[in-house]
Amino acid sequence: MKYKKIIVMLIIVLIIICTIVLVLIKILEKKDDENKEELGYVPENTELLKKEYKIEKLRNLTDFFSVETCIQNNIDSTFEAKDMNVLESERIYSYSVYGMIKNTETGETADKYFIVRVDTVALAFELQELNSEEYNNIDEIDLTTDLKEITQTENNKFEYTRISNEKACRIYLQMYTELLLSDPETAYGMLEEQYKQERFSSYENFLEYIEENKTYFENAVLSEYLVNYSEEYTEFMIVDTYNNNYLVRAKSVMDYTIQLDSYTIKDEEYQEEYSKLSDLEKASINIDIFIRMLNTKDYSHAYEVLSDGFKSNYFPTEEQFKNYVKEKFFDYNIATINRNTNEGEIYIYDVNLRSGAGSAAETLEKTFNVSLEEGTDFKISFNV
Repeated sequence: MKYKKIIVMLIIVLIIICTIVLVLIKILEKKDDENKEELGYVPENTELLKKEYKIEKLRNLTDFFSVETCIQNNIDSTFEAKDMNVLESERIYSYSVYGMIKNTETGETADKYFIVRVDTVALAFELQELNSEEYNNIDEIDLTTDLKEITQTENNKFEYTRISNEKACRIYLQMYTELLLSDPETAYGMLEEQYKQERFSSYENFLEYIEENKTYFENAVLSEYLVNYSEEYTEFMIVDTYNNNYLVRAKSVMDYTIQLDSYTIKDEEYQEEYSKLSDLEKASINIDIFIRMLNTKDYSHAYEVLSDGFKSNYFPTEEQFKNYVKEKFFDYNIATINRNTNEGEIYIYDVNLRSGAGSAAETLEKTFNVSLEEGTDFKISFNV
């Protein structure tokens, strides 16, 4: 009987030991599988779920200008990229590129099309020229390639030139202001459609805007910027040294729309932030908007926000208001609020206006009366 108990105890111990061993084996197998998965290991006889790559418009500015530079350095003409698509694979990136070459002597331009394949590990490239028919049927071009690698030589080294957000904003500011001065018709076509309709009544009105602000565009320098990303586009919010606001929304590097101020169309984010402000803060912001309207010669919108009684008493027509502003305000006004108060729902601000930032700038004192209306609307008047 004693031996039977010992045998039973031994069997129980063996069962416990076997169970512990099996659990440990399972844990180790699971851990091993996890490690293999991290290293890209796939068990045999398992169907692979391969990553799908597709041709997309290129939104990466570093890649865009690096590829443009690569082409520029390998042809005998000045080249400027206008559009670029990319197909990314594990190692080889293929870019289809449309751009223009320019004869520096005659100024004549011609369209050019390329495929650039870049080995992102060896930092080497292959360049292939296309004709217009091939490029215009880009969906029929197979940007996939059997290339596993590209061997780097003395003549095909690919270099990435990093474009920071700040530099990207400088590029967009420079590109568009130059376009305003050299090709206003194209610049007009790049305005966001709703903005174009609300801000400029006609192309002639746009040309007048350019002429009146020509000096600012010639000397525009980046002052502040903010970059936001979404699935549809990259948004660049740019402010120049004249406090002019530019809103660029780029679907790809060169496929973008632009707005030339932040007040004509107030988006949901602006409305939400505005609603959180005190009434005094709201009135102060609206004075800033009014001054920006005057600085950019947006007399129509400035005239619209004048208080009705003030408008009828002093400026029955927009032309009268425009003439007064040109005579009594500075060409460019820098505003500083000295004092504010309110009388009921009218918010009163004593404002110092300067013609510039230097010590020799002229000054002007104005009192602005602001009444807040529904949403972000407001009415304003000032001492005449």
